[in-house]
Amino acid sequence: AGNPDYTAMVGRSGGIAPLIQLSKSASINTVCLGLAALRRMASAEENWPKLIQAGMLDSLANAGDSTELEIVREVAAALCSLSLSHPHRVEIAYKCIRCMIQLSTSNNLDVARQAVGSLANLAEDVDTHEYIARAGGSSCLISLEKHDSIDIHREASRGIANLLSSFRHQSTIIEDGVPGLVRLSFSADEECCYHAAMSFRKLAPNLKS
Repeated sequence: AGNPDYTAMVGRSGGIAPLIQLSKSASINTVCLGLAALRRMASAEENWPKLIQAGMLDSLANAGDSTELEIVREVAAALCSLSLSHPHRVEIAYKCIRCMIQLSTSNNLDVARQAVGSLANLAEDVDTHEYIARAGGSSCLISLEKHDSIDIHREASRGIANLLSSFRHQSTIIEDGVPGLVRLSFSADEECCYHAAMSFRKLAPNLKS
């Protein structure tokens, strides 16, 4: 799994199930090694259905509670890859949304960026919005508008713009998130400005905005 040229072949050859078992080990080192291999496996689109069917989401959700930086780094990176799978976004939201939100507040910038990116990816599918709402996802993204990293601003504003595609999150964002969107609309970063503009366009038909 360490060689990107072979990740799809490892998946086709039955290599996923043993890695899932490693990720459930009582040994922190073994868990980390198993998750690192699974994260690399998740870089191959062909493996996404196999990984999810084998139970990787449960492993990631459990490992997301770890206090070990290397473990949560692997979890965030794996979720970022898997969240690109359109057919599995609802299942990912159901099983892993709380993990994503927790990792989004990590003090480690790389972990937080990939977790917020995962959340923004899921929010592209309106069928995930109820799960995101129940877990407090919009409030999490709103709080990240105040982060000091432009990378976090990009992903958080993208997530907010995606959530505004349905009415489920609009009241929360209107109540608490508009000042942050205004600030980001003056950002030197073009992506932040674009996401803020997209958010305002989606909010415009809502009379409460």
